[in-house]
Formats: sequence, C-alpha cells, structure tokens
Amino acid sequence: MLTYLGSPQVLRDVAYGIVRNNVTGMMIERNPEFAKTDLGRFVNMFLTVFIACLMSAPGNEYRGTMFSIWRAWHLEVTAGKAVV
Repeated sequence: MLTYLGSPQVLRDVAYGIVRNNVTGMMIERNPEFAKTDLGRFVNMFLTVFIACLMSAPGNEYRGTMFSIWRAWHLEVTAGKAVV
C-alpha cells in the first residue's frame, strides 16, 4: 500500500524540486543585481514557489486519484469485515 500510494507523492515532490531549482537559477541569471536585494529575493522566491506549485499541481490530482482507487478497492475487499 505505501508503495502504491507513496509513488505519486514522491514523483510530485521530485517534479516540484526540479522546477524550483531551474526557476531559481533562471530568475537569478535574469538580473543578478536585483536578486541581491531584499525585494529581489522576495520577488524571486515568490515567483519560484508559485511556478513550481503550478507545475507540480497535476501530481496532486494524480495522487488523489490513486488514493480513491485504492480506497474503493480496500472497501470492496473488506466489505462485511471489521476493519481495525
């Protein structure tokens, strides 16, 4: 069960990390002087997290779908049995 339900979450988290690292690099390369200021760090971090969340959002849907499929199967298998 953990492998089945954990895999979508791991894939989503890996995608988030990859996108976040790439976007951070692009934002700093775009204007290195601005990235050194407080406002620059704030703007870069906000945009980086926002874009990474958008890009990894389909992983949330996939994870939810896998959980609902597992839950339906689990309820079918345990129908009539006491589940602890």
